[in-house]
Amino acid sequence: MNWIRENKFLAGFFGVTFVCVVALTIVLIMLVGTYDATHEKFTTLDRQLTTLHNLQPYPNADNLKRYQEQTTALAAIIEGLEQKLSAVQFPPDPAMNPPKFQAKLQTTVNEEIEKAKDNNILLPDKFALGFDRYLTAPPVEAAAVPLDRELTAIKFVFDDLLDGKGVQAIAPNTPINREPLPEENGAKPATGLVVKSPVEISFVADPLKVRKLVNDLVETGKQFYIIRLITIRNQEDKELSKADAIKNRMTQGGKVNLVLGGEKLEVTLYLEIVNFNPPPAATPAPK
Repeated sequence: MNWIRENKFLAGFFGVTFVCVVALTIVLIMLVGTYDATHEKFTTLDRQLTTLHNLQPYPNADNLKRYQEQTTALAAIIEGLEQKLSAVQFPPDPAMNPPKFQAKLQTTVNEEIEKAKDNNILLPDKFALGFDRYLTAPPVEAAAVPLDRELTAIKFVFDDLLDGKGVQAIAPNTPINREPLPEENGAKPATGLVVKSPVEISFVADPLKVRKLVNDLVETGKQFYIIRLITIRNQEDKELSKADAIKNRMTQGGKVNLVLGGEKLEVTLYLEIVNFNPPPAATPAPK
């Protein structure tokens, strides 16, 4: 304490120096912390910038050209797919009108009835391919074209059914049940890219005919069909007796009377007729 009294200047100088050192130490610690945070942020941003430079497409002339080439190639692929899909459907007839559709329906129904008679296939009393209401009254103007298209698609199915090979009858109660098109009730047509028209068809046939019909609907290139569900009930719901089985094993005229494969199946086919609308025009991309 005596030294401090005797050397006040030096004591004050050392005191101020000590305070400055403490303050500088505190400031240095704060600066080191700020530097670490700033350096870490800089490193992160630099890493992100490097990643962006390595990404494709990075906004430069070469990548822009590559992007445009890929866009053109993708557009060509999509256009090719659209063309393939548009080919797998019956084309609409723009000249179709309500009187022409009604006349075509009557002609088509008569043709199918004649096919059934020629091949001994039983038809229900009222048979109009699901278009019963239009035998006596024409449809509204807006429904003529889509109805004609659906009539053609349903006729394709019945042409296969009534070819005289394996079909015994078309179900008498509900042979065809089709869901009305929106245009039939005055509504606007479906605007989606994919338009489905559900149809339910019931008939009696042998197993080979059922398999052939399913294969024909799946493999045809004329119209796109989707088989949503098929229900099958065997008319022979009881097994053969032992005596009948032995009898059927005997040959007559060199031919074997087969037990399996001769049964008839009651079939209900839940079908969707699928059409594809052209996509809307693309909006030009901004420069």
